[in-house]
Amino acid sequence: MSGRRQVRLRLETRVVPVLDDGPATVEYDGISILCFEDDRLVGTTWVPVGDDPSYADDDALLAAWHAALRWSDFQWEQSGPATGSRHDPTDRR
Repeated sequence: MSGRRQVRLRLETRVVPVLDDGPATVEYDGISILCFEDDRLVGTTWVPVGDDPSYADDDALLAAWHAALRWSDFQWEQSGPATGSRHDPTDRR
């Protein structure tokens, strides 16, 4: 096991059953943040999004995505830049 980690984002709709006055369903659009280690799914976070997302919706999505990216970068942090490589958005060369 190499411990290779990867994060994927996927837009999807979730269908939730509602049992009020009979069987019905409600659909919610959202973004799934999928975490893979060695090509095996090890975690999923789903964040709802709407047609008119609020700042709170944006903040929730960014926080979940940030946490997933930090998780995926664990191996790079452990090995250091001598053996890992990544893009530095602040490098203007």
